[in-house]
Amino acid sequence: MDDQQWQRAWEIYRAAREVSDAERPALLASVEADAEVLAEVHAMLDEPAEPPPELASKIGTHFGRYEINGLLGRGGMGQVYSARDPELDRIVALKFLPPGPRASGAEFDQLVREAKAASSLNHPNIVTVHEVIRAGDEVAIAMEFVGGEPLRRYCVEPQPMARVGQWGSQIAQALAAAHQRRIVHRDIKPENIMVREDGILKILDFGLSARTDLESPAMPAVLPLGTLNYIAPEQTRGETATAASDIFSLGIVLYELATGRHPFGEDSPLDVAEAIGAAEPRPPSTFNPRISSSLNVLLLRMLAKDPARRPSAAEVGAALVALAAPPRHFSPRGIAIAVAVLVVIIAPVGWWASKALRRTPPETPLNLTPLTSFAGSKDCPAISLDGTMIAFAWDGGKQGTRRNIYVMKAGGTEARRLSVSKYDDAWPAWSPDGLTIAFVRRLSGTETFVYVIPASGGVERRVWEGGSAVSWAPDGKSLLVSRPRASKGSGGIVLLSLETGERRQLTTAPGAFDEFASFSPNGEWIGFARIARSLEVFVLPARGGTPKQLTFDRRPKTGRLAWTGDSREIVYSTEREFGGAGLWRVPIAGGAPRRITGLLQFAGNPTISRNGNLLVYTETWLDSNIYRSEGAGFSSSGVLGRFGRPERVIASSREDHSPSYSPDGSQIAFISNRTSQSELWTARRDGSGERQLTHFNGFAGTPRWSPDGQSIAFDLRSDQLNIWVIRAQGGAPRQLTTDSSNHMTPSWSPDGAWIYFASNKSGQMQIWKMTADGRNATQLTRTGGEEPLPSANGETIYYTRKRVESDLWEIPAAGGTERPVRGMESFTRIGRSWGVIPQGIYFVSGEEEGREDAVRFFSFATRRVTALGVSQARSFVGPISLSRNGRELLTVRMDQRVNDLMLIDNFR
Repeated sequence: MDDQQWQRAWEIYRAAREVSDAERPALLASVEADAEVLAEVHAMLDEPAEPPPELASKIGTHFGRYEINGLLGRGGMGQVYSARDPELDRIVALKFLPPGPRASGAEFDQLVREAKAASSLNHPNIVTVHEVIRAGDEVAIAMEFVGGEPLRRYCVEPQPMARVGQWGSQIAQALAAAHQRRIVHRDIKPENIMVREDGILKILDFGLSARTDLESPAMPAVLPLGTLNYIAPEQTRGETATAASDIFSLGIVLYELATGRHPFGEDSPLDVAEAIGAAEPRPPSTFNPRISSSLNVLLLRMLAKDPARRPSAAEVGAALVALAAPPRHFSPRGIAIAVAVLVVIIAPVGWWASKALRRTPPETPLNLTPLTSFAGSKDCPAISLDGTMIAFAWDGGKQGTRRNIYVMKAGGTEARRLSVSKYDDAWPAWSPDGLTIAFVRRLSGTETFVYVIPASGGVERRVWEGGSAVSWAPDGKSLLVSRPRASKGSGGIVLLSLETGERRQLTTAPGAFDEFASFSPNGEWIGFARIARSLEVFVLPARGGTPKQLTFDRRPKTGRLAWTGDSREIVYSTEREFGGAGLWRVPIAGGAPRRITGLLQFAGNPTISRNGNLLVYTETWLDSNIYRSEGAGFSSSGVLGRFGRPERVIASSREDHSPSYSPDGSQIAFISNRTSQSELWTARRDGSGERQLTHFNGFAGTPRWSPDGQSIAFDLRSDQLNIWVIRAQGGAPRQLTTDSSNHMTPSWSPDGAWIYFASNKSGQMQIWKMTADGRNATQLTRTGGEEPLPSANGETIYYTRKRVESDLWEIPAAGGTERPVRGMESFTRIGRSWGVIPQGIYFVSGEEEGREDAVRFFSFATRRVTALGVSQARSFVGPISLSRNGRELLTVRMDQRVNDLMLIDNFR
């Protein structure tokens, strides 16, 4: 059997494995193939279905330089694992072939074809392939790890039309990029599309892809190529798949998203494939009346039997972008009410009211598109005035290296390096004509210089010494320089003439610094950020005058400011809500800032095109996950033994942390911001059955179970920190503390009658207790204290005190002498990551240097501390949790730092 016959046999085998035993004979009878090929197919089908011995778990082993830490899935093509790349400190997915002879045959060719196809498509909605690795008889692809869920989860019921448009446009745009390079995916289905937590979709599995210009006429696509429920009619006839075949498959996927059902029935795969070739689908609006006529027509065009009648991927993408923001519809009664209200409003306020109404149009869903998907740190984006180009700072994907300035088309996928230096280049700014870019180069510490360089590339020119950020004046002849060194100690803003070198001091800020200054689009105003005790937004008339302060909330704000296209508002990044930065807008005429809705909270450094329609920003977050380690438990002397290698038990593509075992060890409470806000969740001991308990607009933390396992106490940070309690099975949470002080880190007494917590209501953070219903608050400590935890018998309260001779202290539960815990005096870097069990205290101590801190155990019996062989990510200081029998330990590890540039193309 030659290679072509083996390839055909393998594809028929994969198709036959997808149908039931009863349907298989009919399928094989419909296939055109020679006797030798069919004999090989029958031989493979007769092999045992269970995985061979060599497919044993690889968790805990190494493959090449990768450290394998979890199984993501398995199938006919082998296994897919998550693994850590220690050189670049990132998590990847490793796709393995089964070892043995197949690794050198058609399966290996298919794996390599997948790698080549995906790696040639640098697109934010296509999974990135890093490399193909072969060691002995084992072969694997190292590719981007995509957290989230398969699109299949969302196909069981109708989705909002805006979501169908947003998700569908991403898939279509990715296919358009592939088709432009003459690559056909040939297996588009919900299982091959992942939905990240931020709403970004990724197409996986290019294993069936092919270059249409390389497809052999003598080797038509086998029936069926791809999953039977999603193949195109021409594929049911054994014809070669084309770009139009991908469009048909995508049409089925979108039909399911819009209606919750398959357009060709829910029968067996073979019956569905027959219907695809012969039957016409019913209009999707038959099943979902919310579907617009334009989407109805588009889906039916995509499902046309004739490939020539189907739209291209680019046409589908453009149509779905328009559908992503549907018009608002009002009932006749609603219109009548609105008219009546307007009459009442307009009568007393006249033209002013109508003008104000025009200024605040109803919000529509934002069209978010990732501009980058390549590795490394990308930041400081700047969009050209015409909105066609993006400049940004990037480390080239090499962690630990300096950044340089890169440019790329706003809709492109490839970045071109502009500046070349061994120093750190940042804060690029486009000149009004788009021909020149200014940027700041940091040599070391505070030694910085301002440079300009042609946007097309060329020789850099240094124009100023000092400066932390820079932007252009409307005439293109001058630069606004923030914190210039030559300003003789002032942290103000200078207008620098590039023609004469003359400078004009615009602001002075004794004891403070002014940064990120920029002219409004109409040239009448200069917005900037002033950093003193906090960073606040100011505006200054361009002709001169007194700066006007716009924000007063004393929240930390970060990075570049951006003007809306009408010059009426400034957009900025702030940590107004705890748990991450978000984008806010404030009117220069005065008024309360309001958040830009529709974004995740990890958004910063906005930049806006001159017409105000395009907004680009940086989205950054840490992907932390909860790991479980198993150990031998306690020795006869009460010393806790060491633990084995941690295995991931709770994970998402966002931050999961602060785990807490229930008293019986059957459940885990934890904090996650996978839904944008940091909320309280629970899961079973093995991580399954994840359930969100709270839905606050704040930052939940420190979950602690009641002794009976029926309730969970936690703190919530919004304007202040307060203590809340919620039933473990869900329900309405109850707020226990209500005054204007901060109350945090609750814990229960062993009998469940009291809740201990830390509070600053006496002016300094102290340990308090109150009854479980929030009454009778009583102060226990007088010299300071945080994070109280009671002993198993309830007689002693342990707590932390920072910046004293010891971190860990104790006090009788009834009140009394406050003293350091004997035997723990040498440990002075204990955060919130600790706990108490009957045998002793387990804790995280950052005594060593590095990114992770060791977990240790202090034995009450021996008064000695031992290391447990496990570490906790230093980036997170929330609780860890040890089971009561000492055999399981939950810790938190930071798996990767995610960072991309995002584009909003309908911003107003």
